[in-house]
Formats: sequence, structure tokens, C-alpha cells
Amino acid sequence: MSIEGEMGVQSMLPRPEVSCKCPKSKCLLMYCECFSRDVMCGDKCSCYQCRNNVDFEDKRQKARKAVLEKDPNAFTNKLEVIGGEQS
Repeated sequence: MSIEGEMGVQSMLPRPEVSCKCPKSKCLLMYCECFSRDVMCGDKCSCYQCRNNVDFEDKRQKARKAVLEKDPNAFTNKLEVIGGEQS
């Protein structure tokens, strides 16, 4: 059975725990595991001078907007894009 034929299956799968340890990017570049998956850094991260959290939401949104201007699909799950094209 194909992915596009199983509507809702992806949303039922558990989301993997993501953590990063960014030394210089302040977690606002696509190098950051969390930022690139469009999630905020959490307790399991060991990043340095993190800005990918609620305390810096304005900076996070500005960085996110800059990435999206260059690549509108940057934060889109690649499987969803493929499934959408085949529909």
C-alpha cells in the first residue's frame, strides 16, 4: 500500500525525540536538528546560546522567515511533498 493511500498514518506515528548540540549557530540555522524540523529546542538539547525557544520567539520567527524566503519547502516533510505531487 502506498503512503498517499494511508491518509493519517504519518500523524499516528510517534514523533522521534530530537536534540541538538549547536556550538555556534544559536540554533537558528538549518544546521540545527531542532530548527530544521521546525521544533523548538528542549531539555535534552545541549546547545550553546540557544535562540530556538519561547524566550526568543521573535528572533526564531525572523530566522524562519529568512529560510522560507530562500526555500518555501524548507520545513515541509519531504514525504508529504512527494505524496502531494503524486495525488
